[in-house]
Parts: sequence; C-alpha cells; structure tokens
Amino acid sequence: LAGDTGGLRDHVDSDRSYALVVSPYAKRHFVGMQHLSTVSVLKTAEGILQLPPLGLGDLLPTDMSDFFTFGPDVREFAALGAGGATGEPEPSP
Repeated sequence: LAGDTGGLRDHVDSDRSYALVVSPYAKRHFVGMQHLSTVSVLKTAEGILQLPPLGLGDLLPTDMSDFFTFGPDVREFAALGAGGATGEPEPSP
C-alpha cells in the first residue's frame, strides 16, 4: 500500500493510492475496482485470522477478498525487467 505519493499527484484524485497484493493466493492480473482504504487491509487480515473487528472503523469497510483465490497458484512469476511495464527494451549491462 503506497503511503506517500512522493509529492506526485494522481491524475484522478490526489488522495488516491494503490496497493500491490503479492501472494500465491492472489489472483493474477486482477485489478480491483471497489473503494478500499488502509482499514480494508486490517479487515482482510482480521478475516483471514478469524479475529473479531476492533470496532466500527474496521467492521464497516470493504475487505479485499476479491483479490484472492481459495487455492494457491505456485507457478513462477516471469520478471519483466526495467522496461517490461513500458515495452521499452532493457538497457545492456
């Protein structure tokens, strides 16, 4: 979860940030579209550990269950390298 934008503003909302979910139980290539907050991470952890909510603050938000599957996907990830996201060729070492 990105906590600091480093002074850069999002083109949609300056308060918006992103979360990367890295896990063998995470859905590959999934982009969630529901409203989430940092408390959504807490609510998801509480659900996984079967803990009760601490209060209304983590009872009411949306959890991140859409990001996960019930079984692990243990295939290896292919590293894209520095230019992988933009399609630019990687610089020679």
